[in-house]
Amino acid sequence: LGVTEISKKLGLAKSTVSRMLTTLVDESILARDDDSGRYRLGPLLLELGLVVSELNPVVSNSESVLQSLRDATEESAYLLLRDGCDSVCAASYESKGGAHVRTGVRLPLADSVCGMTILAFLEGDEFDNALRYYAANHCAFPPQYMENLGLTLAEIQNNGHAFHEERKSSGLITVACPIFTPRGAVVAAVAVTSPAQRFTQSTQSHILHAVSKAAQQISRKLPS
Repeated sequence: LGVTEISKKLGLAKSTVSRMLTTLVDESILARDDDSGRYRLGPLLLELGLVVSELNPVVSNSESVLQSLRDATEESAYLLLRDGCDSVCAASYESKGGAHVRTGVRLPLADSVCGMTILAFLEGDEFDNALRYYAANHCAFPPQYMENLGLTLAEIQNNGHAFHEERKSSGLITVACPIFTPRGAVVAAVAVTSPAQRFTQSTQSHILHAVSKAAQQISRKLPS
């Protein structure tokens, strides 16, 4: 963003915003592009983000597992963490020519196959409250979608995994399995996403087995 855009969003004078931005750049919280004059997140925030990720036990215990999953399937493997009614991609290991899954992307749980895998295994009030939250957003989740979502979640619960085409990325298939704490609470999901044309009956079985194994490995590593 530029100074003018930021001042409008904050409702502050450009001179005030300019001084604030200069201070934030000096502290490495923001960085300024010399050519465009626009601002972006600085190296300090990126470093803090890495520290937070490393401190999360799900993330810290998944790195080698995700790398092995990518190598075993030759497809992009990634980890989604639950954050309320949203999911955040905390780690991504892309394969050569595979699907692009960007670390840091935040989406509602109901908006991706991997997110639905987490949503399906929420319990009690958490599950009910999440569905009410999505149903209230009629634009993003119309009634027909919510009806289909209920059927999809029931299928995921019954199978213990998800195997579906992505809603917003036509032609991509995702296989996902939930990750549980020792107490049985779902906190994340691990997934492999691939172009649909690369899925055959034999590769489906192989990928599902690999994703399920990865989810179990990460779950077993989590502290009590």
